[in-house]
Amino acid sequence: MPVPFSTDFQGGSRCAAPAAWTMQAPVPTIAALADRLAVLAFPEIEEAVIATTDNLPDRSIYKNGGAEPWDQSKEPVSMIVVVAGMQKSGSGWYYRMINDLLVAAGHRDARELREEHGLHDLLQMANCGLANMHADTLIRLDEVSRNGNTFATKTHRPPSKALRRLLSEGSCRAAYVYRDPRDVIISALDHGKRMREEGKRKRHLLIGPYRSFAKLHTVKGALLWFRLRVQPVYEAWTSCDHVLVTRYEDLLTDALAQIKRAAPFLDLDITDQRMTEIVDAYQPKNLDGDKSNTLHMNKGVAGRFREVLSAEEQDLCRKRLGKCLDRMGYPD
Repeated sequence: MPVPFSTDFQGGSRCAAPAAWTMQAPVPTIAALADRLAVLAFPEIEEAVIATTDNLPDRSIYKNGGAEPWDQSKEPVSMIVVVAGMQKSGSGWYYRMINDLLVAAGHRDARELREEHGLHDLLQMANCGLANMHADTLIRLDEVSRNGNTFATKTHRPPSKALRRLLSEGSCRAAYVYRDPRDVIISALDHGKRMREEGKRKRHLLIGPYRSFAKLHTVKGALLWFRLRVQPVYEAWTSCDHVLVTRYEDLLTDALAQIKRAAPFLDLDITDQRMTEIVDAYQPKNLDGDKSNTLHMNKGVAGRFREVLSAEEQDLCRKRLGKCLDRMGYPD
């Protein structure tokens, strides 16, 4: 009797499996099962439709914690800046530059605010990764922001309903960076191979996103992961208002031009010289070991899939991702 093998990716609950995902005789190979299991280890979609916004404070007419009405035409709003990114697309690099832009404009470093307000459970690791997008999480961060603090956080998750409301109110802005899916796939496979060699596969069985790359073994499996886990997040962010969308390849080609796009989007008044200094600080020759590790950079080369993937694998990517590649601006 067939055994269902699927998951409702919006909520994590079991549901009926598509016919193609039903285990029937002959039994799938170990590699095929590993590919199918790999996609279950990435929880980015879990909050695509999460949490109502009933408890979110309405910031449209108040400042200073909601105590005093204010005129938006005369005074800038403090806000949360969410730097979102596709995995393996330089989002750590992009986040650091945007955080430095905010500091250069007179705002607080997010890491300082994390220490001051005890936000380690919400702003995690070196790049202040957003733990989740639940309404209660955003309420806590919004309280810090409403006290006059503009700061940046980073995520690979899709925008929740609660975050969309903050975006619509102007109390949050977001920047999203994405990359050619074929390069994302080979970078994820490289990362997974390194993790297996370092013995991290068992330790991080179902934790993601990065700690689960070890579960990706083949191009077919990585394609399945991308289509089910990564592409929907791309679709969610690029359909939002108040989101600055950037391609990783454009960051590589001219990071300064992309930072000059970000500054006015975030209402930041910064000199060209200061922006140049920020970009230069993250050039490979200027990175020490600690800073380089927190950027999660691998090869950092655009179009590397042409050298790594076989002609057959490239054809498979085009077949599975054709429309997505066209929408993203990768027609070849």
